[in-house]
Amino acid sequence: VLDSVPTGLTVTAVASDRGTCASTPTSITCDITTLATGGVATITIDVDTAADLSGDVSNTATVSSTTTDPNLANNSATAVNSADPAVDLTVAKTTRTSPVVPGRQVVYDLLVTNVGPSDAVAVELVDVMPAGVSATSATTDRGSCAVTASVVTCALGLVPNGGDATISITADLAPELLGIVANTATVSSATDELDSTNNSDSVVDPLAPAADLAVTKTGPATATGGDTITYQLTVSNAGPSTARDVVLSD
Repeated sequence: VLDSVPTGLTVTAVASDRGTCASTPTSITCDITTLATGGVATITIDVDTAADLSGDVSNTATVSSTTTDPNLANNSATAVNSADPAVDLTVAKTTRTSPVVPGRQVVYDLLVTNVGPSDAVAVELVDVMPAGVSATSATTDRGSCAVTASVVTCALGLVPNGGDATISITADLAPELLGIVANTATVSSATDELDSTNNSDSVVDPLAPAADLAVTKTGPATATGGDTITYQLTVSNAGPSTARDVVLSD
């Protein structure tokens, strides 16, 4: 028995309940020796599939003997299987900036990973900025990113089985933000997804407002007894955050 496997398949093991078999990564040969009338030999072949395999896969095996065979039409058999690529894409998001201060910039780091088993095609990462957060730039080591103030879209292209892509996003925080800022990124592809529960990841950062307040006071250099003196006080906020509940005491 001879079986030459098609491109995209790699023989990993072969076993027969009669005779012996030898294999290479691309073919198997089994010597069944004698097969009596009505006898049956069963051969099992294990193959690995390439991560980029898709479409129909046709595999033909052929049997021959030194004994004359009056019917050669049934000496070959073909199996046709459909290869349906599928992947498990994940995304992990972290905040590089600490503390996160309104009025300053924040940097997010993202890691997209293809756990496989197939290659993922047309991979895309989308990160929608929350209110008060405006994206200014994004970089990636795979593909390219388009940036608007409200959304970052990264076209990562093909991410192979076991491959990954890193993305860094820089954004401005509005000075008036309070409380927390939550941000979510989502990854998708044109390849069937095995587990969509890990296709999004979020960070929730407590905000640490900071305001550099200053006051200046001016008045006349000299005054005569009985005169009214006017002082001028100027309060300023150099930021970066909005100052709330400001009280001036004199």
